Amino acid sequence: MIHQGALAPGVRIADLRIEACIAASPLGFEYLARADGDGAPCRLLEYLPAGLAERRGLQVSVRSGAAAVFDVGRRAFQLDADRFSLRRDDALAVVQRLLVEHGTAYLQMPWHDGPTLADEYRAGREAEPDDVRRWLVSLGRALGRLHRGGMVHGAVSAVRVRRRADGRVVLGAPESARWALAASLPGLIDATDPSLAPEQLLDPIQRARALGPWTDVYGLATIAHLAIAGELPPPAHDWRSALARPSLARFAGERWSAAMLVAIDRALSPDPASRPRTMDDFLAAMGLLERQAPPRAEATEASAPPAVPEQAPRATPTQSWHGSSPRWRWAVALLFSALAALAIWAALRPGAAAARGDVQRPSEMPVSEAVRNSG
Repeated sequence: MIHQGALAPGVRIADLRIEACIAASPLGFEYLARADGDGAPCRLLEYLPAGLAERRGLQVSVRSGAAAVFDVGRRAFQLDADRFSLRRDDALAVVQRLLVEHGTAYLQMPWHDGPTLADEYRAGREAEPDDVRRWLVSLGRALGRLHRGGMVHGAVSAVRVRRRADGRVVLGAPESARWALAASLPGLIDATDPSLAPEQLLDPIQRARALGPWTDVYGLATIAHLAIAGELPPPAHDWRSALARPSLARFAGERWSAAMLVAIDRALSPDPASRPRTMDDFLAAMGLLERQAPPRAEATEASAPPAVPEQAPRATPTQSWHGSSPRWRWAVALLFSALAALAIWAALRPGAAAARGDVQRPSEMPVSEAVRNSG
């Protein structure tokens, strides 16, 4: 398929050679590229929003007056390279490199040949319950790790989950630039996309406050709905259709457990507060994760609280005095008697009163000789 405005086969980006353009969107293009040397294939994403820039030769030229908005989107595009450059889980795609060339940016990602889950289930393939449970656990645990790191993916959908050759699945990057440019290019967000949770369609300020792990719970539940019912749920922007959606409980039986179907129905609620709050809660509600309660201490002698040793009662001053040695009692009495006699003698000796008249009392400030002489 020929995509208008895409790079032609053979064009080089750093040490990568473009082999074919495999997809196009209002945000840019996606290529199959190969590296020099070993010729290993990779997926290359190009940032080129059609409403803000155009290609002139190999160079990307920003339209007049659109430079500021173009840069906002490019920074968000590059932010995905920072957020997904670390390998957190095998079920999350990793951005291998960020390349800046020809006036724009490119993300290099691993190449996977397998189809997406959207391709599998839309082609009429009957879902195998064991396989569905496996990829639900794989994606749920991967997203749970992402959430515990303080991030929300925000683009969990069947078209972004690709099947690997060994049967495992991997979730691609979210393309954060779509949301950064949504106010300037409303066409980048498709409100009829069934994988979008209702809170994602709010204005940017409200949206930033409303997003959370429950948003990705909704996205994962839409894929489960597709696998079980053979179709995606109604778009969340249409509340009437969302509330009138037939329950998945009609599929309960030998293939699908009732508890799992009820949990998915709950995860598809238009009200975020009615959904499981975390991925672990969602997996546990479906019966795919065993939530272990903290071990309880057994009521044995070893686990019993240590006994407080008995302490001898503290002696009162009277008890201490009467319990002391008789010699010490006589010595103390004699000492107090001697001090009292000395004090009486000092007070009654001759000249004591005169001497007291010359002694400065502690509460008085010293008076200089000149002040005394003056009167």
